Amino acid sequence: MSNTSPDSASTPNIFQSILAWPGEVWAFMLLRIGLGVRFFTAGIEKFRGPQYRLNPEQMKGISEGMTPEQIKANTEVFPAKIEEFVHGELAEKFEGDNGLDPEAVKDAFGQQFFDAYVEHYESPVIDFEKLPGGDPKLVLDPFIQETLTDRLANDNGGLDMAKVETTFGKSFAETEKFFEVDGGEKYFTDELLNVLVETPKDKLGEVLGADALDAFVQYIGEEFGRQVIQSGTQFNSALVDLLANTSDSNQIAKTLGYDAHALIVDSVKKSIANFGPDSIDTSYVYNLRNYYSNQEKFLEVQETWYATFPIMPQWSLKPFVYGLGYVLVVAGLTTLLGIKTRLSLAVMAATYLALAFGAGILASGPSTDPIQFNILLTMLFVHIFMTVYALTLSKHDKFALLK
Repeated sequence: MSNTSPDSASTPNIFQSILAWPGEVWAFMLLRIGLGVRFFTAGIEKFRGPQYRLNPEQMKGISEGMTPEQIKANTEVFPAKIEEFVHGELAEKFEGDNGLDPEAVKDAFGQQFFDAYVEHYESPVIDFEKLPGGDPKLVLDPFIQETLTDRLANDNGGLDMAKVETTFGKSFAETEKFFEVDGGEKYFTDELLNVLVETPKDKLGEVLGADALDAFVQYIGEEFGRQVIQSGTQFNSALVDLLANTSDSNQIAKTLGYDAHALIVDSVKKSIANFGPDSIDTSYVYNLRNYYSNQEKFLEVQETWYATFPIMPQWSLKPFVYGLGYVLVVAGLTTLLGIKTRLSLAVMAATYLALAFGAGILASGPSTDPIQFNILLTMLFVHIFMTVYALTLSKHDKFALLK
């Protein structure tokens, strides 16, 4: 008795029947698969684009082979570098009359980013906590007693009180606790240092006087960098903290939002002093955002090319360009799966014909390369022939999901 089951017996019969297909069937199936794959892959490629991500480790300057001490040293200086970048290179592109231009920031980064990462100060504020080192007094003392004193000194090395009054205002110059006499000359006292550091930053203008605060803002900003000064509209500390302390690049992108993240990535790539292009990871993804970005660039080229050809209606370019990718993907997929195959092949033929029509117009232009467009025309007409030939063979279709 034979143990061969009906299922196992039928398997060879299926293969035999496929091998027995006549040549027209094989020709149609090969054409259908080839055209479907060609159309689908050409369409899906239009959705492909680069995805950039900040690489926190590279931004910190951390690489393989570094010792733990080197990694720690780079990590410790990283927040200061980020702060310098945010208030320097990033902010410079959006400067207004008083710090950042709020409307420019909103237009570029979006309202949600603006609400979360931008703040405004009615009058300048000095944040001494942002001075280098752990103790502001150690930094400010030589600045006051040497740098600032030298700027305001008289011929004998003491303070020229006329210069002090002109620079800081009369009220400040007449405040005795800020000055001491030594050898007949006046100098700044330690009390001025204490007042600067220990007074709440939002109250410093009341203690020093508005003129004196403005002068200190100018001098300290010039000496230690803009990040020490909070003035007008500027990026806030939350943005610095996010970039300085988040190690997950995807989390940074998700928190900032696509548009804001893209702008910061672009600034980081161009930041020669601090980071540079190696601080960016690049991968390629498929999504609608990339599609519309790619097609927008393609449309600009088409509008420029066809501007001198009145036979080509300009209004037709935009719907054709933005719809092309969807037509390629859908028609390619339906052809592959055998869904309304004749209709799918007819759409393919019409698409190739439209592309050939446009290429033919451009080939006749005086400013185009005729060889390039003649090759393109030849390729398109080969595809049109293949598509029409597949249509003539479609009656031999042996596999279709939906006829």
